[in-house]
Amino acid sequence: DDACPHRGAPLSKGWVANITPHPAGEAASKPSSSSSSSSGGHTCVVCPYHGWAFDGQGKLQDVPSAEPGRWPKRPLVSAYPVEERGGFVWLFWGDERLPADERPPIPFTPELEDPTWHAVYGEIEFECGHWGVFENAIDMAHIHYLHGDSFGNSDKPRIHDMTTIRDTFHVEAHFSIHNKPVNKMWNWTAVDSVPVTAKAMLPSSSAITIQLGGGVKMITFVNTVPISEDRCVNRFALVRNFAGWEGFDGYARNAMFKILGE
Repeated sequence: DDACPHRGAPLSKGWVANITPHPAGEAASKPSSSSSSSSGGHTCVVCPYHGWAFDGQGKLQDVPSAEPGRWPKRPLVSAYPVEERGGFVWLFWGDERLPADERPPIPFTPELEDPTWHAVYGEIEFECGHWGVFENAIDMAHIHYLHGDSFGNSDKPRIHDMTTIRDTFHVEAHFSIHNKPVNKMWNWTAVDSVPVTAKAMLPSSSAITIQLGGGVKMITFVNTVPISEDRCVNRFALVRNFAGWEGFDGYARNAMFKILGE
């Protein structure tokens, strides 16, 4: 899907431009660097090799080296329904003939769009299959050992009072664990028992909510996408209901990278 059908150049190395339609026999207007389309224009991905411009349906809107209109009218590049939600871009890979209201729900937690919460985003690649990384995100038993230098508590590793609910597209568990403050700065949030809500959602997404002392809540929202059989990318949001200033964002993001890298 990343290859231009002309000579195979990666479309991801191109750019987005607005292409204005033109009558046959006239050259297309010079592409704008803006990603927004003006009246009657087409927002296109432009191939970096020969400047071929493809619209959102995968159809050519411009071939600079050819006479206007002298190119195929059918889609040449695969196109997918896309929706932006919660700071992520979601693609539906299934049959596009399936009505939108019958497609699987987009993985989501409402705090991602709640103005009283604050999110930082990032991504990290792993040299392993995506299912193993997805399972790790919802495995609470490992945190007391693998993350012992962060928040795990190997002296009290037991998971208490787990209950679960499920439907076709997600499983949700409620339980409690014993963690420990990351450092002295976090002592004010210490509690003996930490309530946890863990949600696993298709496709390969999770949301883990923890509630600490002082009313502090944090959610790790993670989606894992396969790149190949033994390589994947983890895209995450760490959402918090405290410390809403931007200066805290770097600390929060670095903490998430530290945990994912352990």
